[in-house]
Amino acid sequence: GIEPSLQVFACQTPRKYLCFSQHQRTSPPLARYSPRKGSRRLNSNKNLAEQWFVYIVRCADGSLYTGIAKDVERRIEQHNAGTASRYTRSRLSVTLEYQEEQPNQSSALKRELAIKAMSRKAKKALIQSEK
Repeated sequence: GIEPSLQVFACQTPRKYLCFSQHQRTSPPLARYSPRKGSRRLNSNKNLAEQWFVYIVRCADGSLYTGIAKDVERRIEQHNAGTASRYTRSRLSVTLEYQEEQPNQSSALKRELAIKAMSRKAKKALIQSEK
């Protein structure tokens, strides 16, 4: 069997282990938590790779749909093919009314939520401001 001094038991904190023979907490094995190969990003290409857009499309029934995408043209094609979102799938076809560039996905998501919170009148004013 295993010597009692070498046994390791899980304690209440999920990522810490308690060795009862020494009564001290030790870190989990490093091999489990080492970063994956190739997980580091290059800062030089980050700005080009992280360019996102917020867009508003008008559906066939006149309703407005707001979303985000890295490639707006491709996303509009997906909407019109019925493979993009459940909302637009039943309201085909859609036309692009407005788009706005954002520096990264996080800011695009925040802007999308802000636009979705706007009234229909405010969204129409936003669309008209671009035209």
